[in-house]
Amino acid sequence: MAYGKVYMDFHSSNVIIYRLNSTLSVRIEELNAQISLLYVENLRLRASEIALAAQLKREREKSHRVLTDAEAAVRLALVASQLQPPNVATDPKLDKTPEPSPRVPQHQARRHDTPKSSFTTSSSSATQRQPDSRLTSIGPHRTAA
Repeated sequence: MAYGKVYMDFHSSNVIIYRLNSTLSVRIEELNAQISLLYVENLRLRASEIALAAQLKREREKSHRVLTDAEAAVRLALVASQLQPPNVATDPKLDKTPEPSPRVPQHQARRHDTPKSSFTTSSSSATQRQPDSRLTSIGPHRTAA
């Protein structure tokens, strides 16, 4: 009997160990499946990271190119504006034409003996001769006053 009791104790212990091993084996398989899913997700995320890093690099190069082109265009415009004479049609500051200076006829410029009261200047033209108000005009129908 002592032998049977020891056998039963070992047998019941083996049954308990078998059940635990079976439960743990199922749990290990579940964890291995989860590990496989995590590996797939990790690979997908790494591929996405690599693609995004490449896209970011392209976008940075593109924006750097755009900035470089814009700076070159600004420099070229500055150089061109310095080399080109100013255009009145495009530069409103230069659109003002200088007013002509009043010209004095040559025969009046040489004569200094003409009295200043004999003619006055008008605001519209400095060269227009105006009679003195003390003189009266004599026309075909008028008589001297």
